[in-house]
Amino acid sequence: MEVKVVLAVLILKLRDTLNEEGIANNKIMTCQLKQVQKSLENLQTLSDDFDKSQMSRDYLRVLYEVEDKIEKFSFRVARQRKRFGFLMNQTFLFNNLNSCRMLIRKLNNLMTKIYCVLENQHAATDISSSITSSSAIWPIPSTPSPKRGPLTRTFSTISNLAPQKKKLTVSLSYNNNNVLPNVHDHQCSNEVVAKRYDDLRIDLKPCLLYLALFPKYYNVPVRRLLRLWLAEGFVERNPSPEDVVQKHFEDLVDQGMIQITKFRSDNSPKQCRLVPVFHDYLLPKAQDIGLLYIHHNWKNLEDVTGPFGVRRMIPQMGPTTGALTNSNSVWANKFNPSLLRSYVSFNRPHKDMPATEVGLLLGRIVNSDFRLLKVLDLEGVNKPTLPNKLDHLYLLKYLGLRRTYLDHLPESVGKLYHLETLDLKHTNINSLPNSIWKLKHLRYLNLNNVRLSMPPSISSTLVTLWGLVLDDKISANELEGLLMLLHLRELGIKFQLTTRSQGVLLNWIQKLVDLQSLRLLSVNGSGQASKLVLKTLATLNKLSHLNLYGNLERLPTANEFPPTVKVLTLSISQLNKDPMETLGQLPCLIVLRLLGDSFMGKRMVCLRGGFKQLEVLKMWKLEGLEEWDVEEEAMESLKELDIRCCHKLKNIPCRLLIKPKRLEILKLTDMPDDFVDRIKRRISTDTTLTAN
Repeated sequence: MEVKVVLAVLILKLRDTLNEEGIANNKIMTCQLKQVQKSLENLQTLSDDFDKSQMSRDYLRVLYEVEDKIEKFSFRVARQRKRFGFLMNQTFLFNNLNSCRMLIRKLNNLMTKIYCVLENQHAATDISSSITSSSAIWPIPSTPSPKRGPLTRTFSTISNLAPQKKKLTVSLSYNNNNVLPNVHDHQCSNEVVAKRYDDLRIDLKPCLLYLALFPKYYNVPVRRLLRLWLAEGFVERNPSPEDVVQKHFEDLVDQGMIQITKFRSDNSPKQCRLVPVFHDYLLPKAQDIGLLYIHHNWKNLEDVTGPFGVRRMIPQMGPTTGALTNSNSVWANKFNPSLLRSYVSFNRPHKDMPATEVGLLLGRIVNSDFRLLKVLDLEGVNKPTLPNKLDHLYLLKYLGLRRTYLDHLPESVGKLYHLETLDLKHTNINSLPNSIWKLKHLRYLNLNNVRLSMPPSISSTLVTLWGLVLDDKISANELEGLLMLLHLRELGIKFQLTTRSQGVLLNWIQKLVDLQSLRLLSVNGSGQASKLVLKTLATLNKLSHLNLYGNLERLPTANEFPPTVKVLTLSISQLNKDPMETLGQLPCLIVLRLLGDSFMGKRMVCLRGGFKQLEVLKMWKLEGLEEWDVEEEAMESLKELDIRCCHKLKNIPCRLLIKPKRLEILKLTDMPDDFVDRIKRRISTDTTLTAN
C-alpha cells in the first residue's frame, strides 16, 4: 500500500491550504494548522512501517479522513468568500474561528487514531532476533509513547536486480545524453518493475501513479498532463510551479518510465504515455489505494464504489485494460458526489454518449452538500452539458474543454475563484464574462480567438494567454490593463490595431522576459493579413518559438531577433528582399517555415556557413520564387525539406540532394510533374521522397 505517497500529497495540500487567502492572514488558524502539518511531517519518519504493515489500509483510511476534513474546511472558506466578498476577513474571524477549532480537534483525534493503529501493530509484531545473510534490518522510529524504544523487523532482500542482468530494451533518455535501461511490455519481470518503482523518489510517485488513469496506449498531450499534475496538488509550488512540474516530467522520462510518443519539430516532447509494463503494474496499485476509479455503468451511479470513497473518476477504458472493480470489496464505500475531486474523460468513439453522462454527474455534484471537485477535464467530449451553477464548484482549479466544440459557457465561470486552467481551444465559444480577468489564481487561459474587454486592473498571475483578439475598439484603459501581465510564458494574439496601438503592444512584449512562445497575427476588418509593426525582440532571452503573420515593412536584423529562437514561422510577410542572409545568422534556429507569400522575390541564396543548426525547412506558396542556391557549409544539419505550391521553382540545390546521409525526408506537394521527375533522378538513396 502506498501510504507514503498519500501522506506526501496530503502534506502538500495542507501547505496549499495554509497559503490560501483568508487563512494565511489569520495567525491563530495558521499556527494551529501548522501544528497539524508538523505532526504529518513527523509521520513521514514512520512511513516505511506504514507501507509494509498489514494494517496499511487503516492508515490510508485515516489519512483520507484527514484530507476530507481539510478540504471540507477549504470549501467552507471558499463558500464564505463568495457570500461576503470584501468582508471576508472580518466575517471569517467571527463565523469560522469555531469551525477552525472544531477542525483542529477532529484532526487531532484522527492523528491519535494513527498512533493507536501504530501501537496495535507494534504490539502484534513478532520481532525476529536472528538475522540471516539474506535479510535486511529496517529501523522503525518509536511512537510518541515514552515507554517504547525503537523497533526492528526483518524481510528478505531481492537479489540480482541489476538492470544488466535482466532482459531489457534500451532507449534514449529525455535529454538524449544518457542511455538508460528501459522496460517495455513483457520483456522484464514484475520484480524489476517493482524495484524500479520502489527506488523512485517519493515526490515523483504520485505523478507516475496518476498517469495510470489514462488508457494504456493513450497518447497524452504533455501540456495537459503537466497542468493536471499542478491542479491535483502533486507538485511543490515554490519557487515556480511550471519549472518544478517540468523537472518532474523530465526526471520520469530520464528514468525510462514515461515514453515520448510524439515530438514537435524542434524535438521538444508533444505527447507521451506511461511505459506499458509500468501501466500494468501501477493501474491496480492506483485503484487499490483509492487514487482513481474506473466506472463501467453510467446508467446507475449508485453502484459507484471505491475502497476509500471515489476521489477521481474516469470512464470505462475498454474490456482489455485489465481494470479492477471494487464494488464487491469489503472496504467499498457508497458513492458520495461531495467527495469527488476529479473527473477526467477521453475522446470516445461514440461522441454523443458522454455529454449526457457528464451532465448527470455534474448535476449531482452541484446539488451535494460539499463540492470538492478540483479537476473537470472533458477534452474531446462532444458538447458536454455544463450546469448553470458552475460557480458552486468553489474549489475548481482545472476546466479543460478543448475540442468539445461547445457554443457557450455559463456566465458563472467568471466566479470560479480558485480556477487556474481554462482551456477553450477548438470550441465555438466567442465570448466570456469580463470577470474572468479578476480570477486571482488563473494561470493558463487558452481561447479560440475570443475578444475580451479588459478592465484597467486585472490579475497578473497568467503565464499562458493564447487566442486573444484585440481590435480598434479597445480603449486606452483596456490596453493598460493588458500591460500589467508581465510574467507570461506563452502569448498568442490576433489583432486589428492602428500603427500607434501596435507600437504600444510591442513595447509591452519587449518587457516579457519570461516569454517562451509568441504568436502575432495582424489582420484587417476582413480578416486578411495586414501591416505588422515589429520592433526589436532581442530582450526576450528565453523565447524559442516565434510566429509572425502579417505584412512586414522589413525583416528585423539578426541582432533584433531573440537570440534563443529555435522555431520561426513567417506568413504573408511580403518581403521583397531575400531573408536568408539574415535568418542564416540565427544561432539556435532549428525549424524555419516560410509560408504563403512570406517572400515575394525570385531568388534566394543561403550564404556560406549559414543555418548551422537548421534541421527542418518548409517553403509553402512562394509563388514568385524561381531560383534557390545553397553555398558550401550552409544548411549542413538539414534533415527535412518540405516544398509546397512553389510552381516557378526550377530546382533544389545539388548540395542538399546529392551529399550522402544529409537530407532524410523530402516532401513535394502540388509541384509540377517535370520538377518532381528531375528531383527523383538526382536524389540520394538516403533520402525518402514523398510527392503528392
